[in-house]
Amino acid sequence: MNSGPVPARFPSDRLSLLTVLLVACAYYLLVFNRGFSAVDEGHCLLLVELFRKGFLPYRDFYFQHTPLSFWFQAMLFEIFGPALIVNRIYNLVQSLLLIWLFWAISRNLAAPPYRVIPPVIFIGFSLGFAPWNNYAVDSVFVDFLTLGALLRFCRTRRLAWLFTAGLLAGICFCIHQNSGGAAAFLTIFAVLLVVKERGRHAPWLGLAGSLAAGLIAPLLVLIVFARDGLALEFLQAAFLAGGTKSWVWRQIPRLILPALALFGLYLGMMILAVQQIFRRPTRPAWGWLASLVLLHLAGLAAILAFQKGPVALTAASLLTPFGLAALALYALRSDRGLDPGQRRAVLLSAVFVIGMMVFGTLSGFDFGHNLLYGVWSLVLVGYLAERVVCAVPESWRSKTRWALAGATATALLSGVALNLNNPLPPLSVEPLYQQTLPLNLSRARGLRVSPLLKEEAEGIVGTVQRETRPEDPIFVFPVGGIYYFLSDRQSGTYWTFLFFENFSRQDQPLLIEQIERAKIPLVIVTDPEGSLGSLLYIREIQQVYGYILDHYQPGERYGRYRIYRRKP
Repeated sequence: MNSGPVPARFPSDRLSLLTVLLVACAYYLLVFNRGFSAVDEGHCLLLVELFRKGFLPYRDFYFQHTPLSFWFQAMLFEIFGPALIVNRIYNLVQSLLLIWLFWAISRNLAAPPYRVIPPVIFIGFSLGFAPWNNYAVDSVFVDFLTLGALLRFCRTRRLAWLFTAGLLAGICFCIHQNSGGAAAFLTIFAVLLVVKERGRHAPWLGLAGSLAAGLIAPLLVLIVFARDGLALEFLQAAFLAGGTKSWVWRQIPRLILPALALFGLYLGMMILAVQQIFRRPTRPAWGWLASLVLLHLAGLAAILAFQKGPVALTAASLLTPFGLAALALYALRSDRGLDPGQRRAVLLSAVFVIGMMVFGTLSGFDFGHNLLYGVWSLVLVGYLAERVVCAVPESWRSKTRWALAGATATALLSGVALNLNNPLPPLSVEPLYQQTLPLNLSRARGLRVSPLLKEEAEGIVGTVQRETRPEDPIFVFPVGGIYYFLSDRQSGTYWTFLFFENFSRQDQPLLIEQIERAKIPLVIVTDPEGSLGSLLYIREIQQVYGYILDHYQPGERYGRYRIYRRKP
């Protein structure tokens, strides 16, 4: 690196990492057991329980993912017992490992003190999506392991690391298809990079073996499902996101492809603008920052002019990562102070961010899910910060370092303050750190919530456990998988999560038939007066809702939900 000498008082790498981990641990311990999501977290926990109890995905219940994360978490529940706190501790450990991975990868891209910037900012915003774990976080963790293995390959040129990256990419695919696609894309790019550099002298057998390693995990999983006659169903879920009738598939021509074209256009605009700025000899570093901010605002304004609501927010959350990748690629082109290993590391990291954003959009085109992918672009910030310092005159470097330190601290504190003061919607009105009431439920020991969420959870679970036997099914309509998990009951139907990506109007008669055949005694319905009530007006579930109103008697309301009992 050529950013000049490291400040003499800057702590050593080990001390810096230890400090960052202690800060992260203190923050995560404060919030990791606060609140819960009845929908997203509940759905994941319900699926883990179904795996643990031996139900078969694709046959016994709807499942649109690849299964490895659910198998692993089911094993944890089998060892430690099915409890929310087990899942949260698992997430706490994984979050701290992600901080270490951020720091380790940043070491390949930037010198101290710049390599500390990405993990510090990540601490502030990593809990912006949720304090709990799910398959998407698991898969992104393996994505970063794949990138780490490829960066080791860049340094050592040992094919064993490339083989490891291929193996990890296959494992990642078996956790979550979209993140697995990003890992495979990155591994293939690394192989092509070797071919470009070595030409006819490339180690063809080793490269082919590294790519073939990515097939090992998917083939093993395929064999497991083939034993139960579910191989075709697994392949359909893995490659078609649940089938051609799924919401994700239907959105490809209408929403996702135009969005990707927009991001490609934005990427090109960013590169062209930075090229023009670098033609001027005066302080190009400030031109970088100005171009990023101005082009991002221009792109955001253009999107908001044509789109409204969640789509616009999603697009806005994706533009900055593409811009960071574009800046890193162009900076790499003009950076003459890097050795070949560092150049490959920066190139692979930028391609990694682009791949994560492209494949990440296919996981669900909404702000929350894509923010999860956008956070990972922070790995490039340390390198870009160092390039900014390199570009300014010598007399400005000390001031610029202090400005970067202040910006990093501000980003950390802003993210932490935002998360601590952000209640978990829709019931909680208190900030996250003020959710202090313990849940008196066997599967939720150690969790603390708001008064309204406590009333809802204990009311629903208490009613279900009093009025049904353990073998009796219940039905939560349309979403709220947490109450299957907390009350230790199953659905009795093929569907446990009636939402766009897994349910259509054509499925309604079959679901009604299953409810009727199972004689489900209790249905937990999202009340139209609650915050999730608007879901009841979605046309895909109108027929089911009408059936429930005709065959079930409304009873008590707890929070967002109302208990419906089957009529005699």
